[in-house]
Amino acid sequence: MDCERATGYELTGHNDKFDWIELIAQSPSGAIVARAFIRSDDHEAMEAWPKRFNNAAVSHSICVYAEPNRQARYVAPFYLHARSKDNLEEPKRCLLKANEQILIAMQAPEDCGHWYFDGRNGFELLIPWQTFDAFYSPWIFDLYADIATHWDHFQPGCLDLSIYSPDYAWTFPNSRRPGGLYKIPLTEADIAELPVDEILAMAASPRPEDSYLEACIGKYAPWWFTAELKRIEQERTRCPKCSEGSAEHTHHRAMLPCVQAIESAVLVDGTRYATYYSLASAYAGLNMHYLEIIARLRAIDDPNLVLDPNDIEKAAGYGCQHPSYPPCGTALQQYCPDGGCTLLESQQRPTG
Repeated sequence: MDCERATGYELTGHNDKFDWIELIAQSPSGAIVARAFIRSDDHEAMEAWPKRFNNAAVSHSICVYAEPNRQARYVAPFYLHARSKDNLEEPKRCLLKANEQILIAMQAPEDCGHWYFDGRNGFELLIPWQTFDAFYSPWIFDLYADIATHWDHFQPGCLDLSIYSPDYAWTFPNSRRPGGLYKIPLTEADIAELPVDEILAMAASPRPEDSYLEACIGKYAPWWFTAELKRIEQERTRCPKCSEGSAEHTHHRAMLPCVQAIESAVLVDGTRYATYYSLASAYAGLNMHYLEIIARLRAIDDPNLVLDPNDIEKAAGYGCQHPSYPPCGTALQQYCPDGGCTLLESQQRPTG
């Protein structure tokens, strides 16, 4: 492909310049205590923000906005977060393999990724949006979640699939995490070659990073981004619940007790598949998006270890096509509280 891809203006009708990010600071309890929009190239403000809050619980929007407000059009980098409760070697392998194959698909430069130890239990990879010349689309996060879901199949539960939303905040590098370690920048070679113990020792203090290097531009990556967005739009619009192109549906009904019980239960062998399908229908009946249903089912599945990860997506797709509210008479009925469902009568009347 020697010809240039159409510009963002030609593709969207908007001549946007994406150069605003939102800075965020949180209290130890997670409450947001401060927010501020700045230009993404305002390096002085970027450096001052973490210092103002003692390098703890500071982040910025994953989105880069066309205007200084959260309702504006946006772009976002591609990012992955691999983690493990018990073995940090697993997320290392997962992330390295995913990066290799994604760069092949993008035909992007090998050194375009930014790598981090998250300061807790995993590693992060970020590919700047400039690498594939991103433009605004309501399907950006659906696309990223779809790619992450695909790679999670090879090591189920390793990738965090709950992070793909315009509301997601990217923790500042060299900020201190609750356990005392720092989120530190690494290189791909660091992650591939350094033992976990050495990385943990490095994370005991901040590590210098040149955060303002120019992003590597991929010659063919913009074509990949455009084609993948078109693919995901065609796939997602087949789902009547998810045709809005947003992972943020409004929940008009409170969670039913049976659903709450399942989310904290260890499912019995022989009942999982039927339960997942019924649960997905119940989630869809609560007006949840396909991606949120997948994330919730995976969270439930984590201690249960269903053998075929594709079943999660199949169940979510079934739920979107067959929303059920209330889910009485299904596999969820065995989780009803003693005395019946006290919330059912009020929840059958939408509140929104």
